[in-house]
Amino acid sequence: GGSTIAEARILATALSSGELPAKVTLASSEAVPARLQGSDTSPWNGLRSGLIALLLLAMVFIIAYKGTGLVAVLAIFFQLLMTGMFLRLCIISGITPLLTLSSLVSIALSLLVFAGLHIYLFERLRDALVDEGNPRNACIAALEQIKPAQFGTYGVLIVLSIVFIIVGTGPLLDGALTLLSGAAAGLVTVHFFTRTVLTIAVEHWNLTKMSI
Repeated sequence: GGSTIAEARILATALSSGELPAKVTLASSEAVPARLQGSDTSPWNGLRSGLIALLLLAMVFIIAYKGTGLVAVLAIFFQLLMTGMFLRLCIISGITPLLTLSSLVSIALSLLVFAGLHIYLFERLRDALVDEGNPRNACIAALEQIKPAQFGTYGVLIVLSIVFIIVGTGPLLDGALTLLSGAAAGLVTVHFFTRTVLTIAVEHWNLTKMSI
């Protein structure tokens, strides 16, 4: 404000000389909901398209892997449930990701990675059944073989998500939060849900062969 008190007072007088004695009153306020492409129906259109894609993906698993493909179908819906739970935790912690195009892309990406890991698992299971013959041993061998790809893939996604959360804003932040939730949900689902269902099938149901 200047090198002396007198100069600072002169500057303060100049700044306040144009001030008007008027109050600011809030007349109204309006909350604007998040939209995609400026349309109220766009989120619902995206949801409908996503449901169609999920049904097609379920059909592909069942046709390609028969009864074992049902495990992947159940795991997909469990993964979506877990993704919603992780997003809910973000909201509870005070971070609310909006429904944006980047969020939908992140959900689609996490589902593609999830489906790819199950395809890899079932292909290894097919090979292990040929080598081992016993469903229990084949299941254990296949689950162990996919561990490096499982933890490596989801580890990269989680690290990238955290980086984007730190440096990103707006839609990038929304997409990063959704991707982090989807990656964490996928890791939990593959490591616990899929493993548990396959283990129960071969150990507690005493299967002598697997439909795959």
